[in-house]
Amino acid sequence: MTVFVSELSHRIKVTHNLHVKLEKMLRENHIEIPSHQREIIYCEMAEKSS
Repeated sequence: MTVFVSELSHRIKVTHNLHVKLEKMLRENHIEIPSHQREIIYCEMAEKSS
C-alpha cells in the first residue's frame, strides 16, 4: 500500500492506522487474504572426520 502524507513524520502512524482499519474491516466481513507461505527445510549434515 502506498501512502502519501503532507509530512514525512506522519507516514508511519498513518500507514499503521490504515493497516489496522483494513484488517478490522476484513475480519468483520470474514474475508481472508492468504499470505505467502515459506517453507524452511533444515538438514543437519554430519561433520567429516579428518
